[in-house]
Amino acid sequence: METLQYDPKTKHQIKEALYAFLYSPIKKRLFNTLSALIIKNTLLTKSGHRSFVFKGVLYTQETTPAPRPWTQLHPSLAQEMKDYLAEVAEIDSQEMPYVMGYLNQVLNSSDHLCDYLHLLPHSLHYPIRDLIDRCPCRTSKLTEPEVETIQKANQTAIAMINQRMALNLLI
Repeated sequence: METLQYDPKTKHQIKEALYAFLYSPIKKRLFNTLSALIIKNTLLTKSGHRSFVFKGVLYTQETTPAPRPWTQLHPSLAQEMKDYLAEVAEIDSQEMPYVMGYLNQVLNSSDHLCDYLHLLPHSLHYPIRDLIDRCPCRTSKLTEPEVETIQKANQTAIAMINQRMALNLLI
């Protein structure tokens, strides 16, 4: 069986493609949410600079440094900002470690793109199929019991991937 020949960056590129496929929609929505908060705050505080400070952290849309003293987040927007930060924290600390850990495990388990299709949920097949279509290698090395063992040990990560893809459809 022929294995995938690639430079050392290939698996990293695959991982980046999967990450972008999974997280670009939510990152874009979160960026838009923060942008809207910054604009609302600018209007409420009548600030000339699109930025504010919340709990000691500066949030800005400007490329120029924020004037001192920094504009604080308007109190009426505090709950929206807390909700935004809670969502960011949940994704970064609860979801992403599982998902990225599983993606790393999948990529380390084989050098065959077709094996990734067996291990990854169907919702993530598009980026892999795109790579397969551009790659002459269509071999596989993992046996069905090996695939089942890896998938069974990673049910939480797989469920999170499927949930993220379903949530991305709602964005």
